[in-house]
Amino acid sequence: MVDFTKAHELRAYIMETTGGPAAGGLTVRDVFACTAMGALMEKFRNEVFTDSLVEHLSECAYKHADAMLEARITLPPKQDTCTVEEAFGL
Repeated sequence: MVDFTKAHELRAYIMETTGGPAAGGLTVRDVFACTAMGALMEKFRNEVFTDSLVEHLSECAYKHADAMLEARITLPPKQDTCTVEEAFGL
């Protein structure tokens, strides 16, 4: 398993309203976890969000993010490609 907590991890910057990068930026792992967290919160939308549930969902979100990052490295690249024209039927 790949360790995604290293400082050399790629950054996915979230822009501030001033147009500059947010302090330190978010890692790709953080962005994936945010996406997973949104889906998890939707699944549990009828639950009472206690501190322990939020902590559990946060841990799950990062586990999902780690799996997504692992898949980016270990899955073979998709071989069938097409042009923009083919993709949009132009």
